[in-house]
Amino acid sequence: MGKPLFYHKIQFSRLGGRLPEKVGSYVVGIPTEPLEQYRKEHPTEGVDAAFRNLISEAEMQRMRDSLGFLNLTLVEWIPFDGEPGTLENPTFVSEGKRFWRILQSS
Repeated sequence: MGKPLFYHKIQFSRLGGRLPEKVGSYVVGIPTEPLEQYRKEHPTEGVDAAFRNLISEAEMQRMRDSLGFLNLTLVEWIPFDGEPGTLENPTFVSEGKRFWRILQSS
């Protein structure tokens, strides 16, 4: 079993008409140790800021690319309210972080 993870959801949208179209999301699990260390070093920043800073630009680009849409213009950081045990194999793993792709239902 790996190290305990802290989970957050990232919702990707694109401009398609008058309103943004939600195209998919990722649940991201970051080991609690680096997240706690970041929060100690930046006590005034919230969890969203910690996730934004602990996920690399290459990881963000990999998530965008896997969704297969152009012009992903909006990114929302949302607390993950699901059960981690329901997540199956991650879509990809990077530096101890785990990423699960969830496509938007039609």
